[in-house]
Amino acid sequence: MMKSFLFSVLCVVHVAARAQSVVPSEQELIDRSNTLMSAVDHQDRAALEGLVAEEFRLEVPGDTAFTPRAEWIDNAVGMDWSDFKFHNVKVHFFGDVAVVSSLLDFKITTSWGLPISSNTQVTDVWVQRDGQWKIAVRQLGAASISSTLRMVAGFIAGIVAFLVIRFVVRRWRRARAKGTMASAA
Repeated sequence: MMKSFLFSVLCVVHVAARAQSVVPSEQELIDRSNTLMSAVDHQDRAALEGLVAEEFRLEVPGDTAFTPRAEWIDNAVGMDWSDFKFHNVKVHFFGDVAVVSSLLDFKITTSWGLPISSNTQVTDVWVQRDGQWKIAVRQLGAASISSTLRMVAGFIAGIVAFLVIRFVVRRWRRARAKGTMASAA
């Protein structure tokens, strides 16, 4: 009796361990996401080609335009990206599809050599193909860089408006002063 009980327990443990190895883990998708961004950081086109599904597209919610796979890979290896870090990662599985959402911090160096730090909300859809997870869709939320650029542009516009008004007021005062002097003479 004890032998059959131990055999049953052993079978249950074996089945549970086997089932756990078949079910994808959150950490597997988090690691895959980090591998993707490491390939971007190292401008590794071959690694990106292996991680990105053929139907991949980069989307911005609410926008009908999208960036296709080839263009996204060209941008990924053609720009100077660095310091990628995911925060608040959430992973949801739907069979052979997984959705990974997070906040992604990164730095990019402009063509003028100016480093800019930003973060954006990222939602990635991963699909399992031939036993490998590949990214099929990436959706980007609003980036802090765009709000920073809007703020800087607004600040610059305010300074320009102030200088234009100051210039106009000075010219008006000078013209008025000349008019007062001419009438006094």
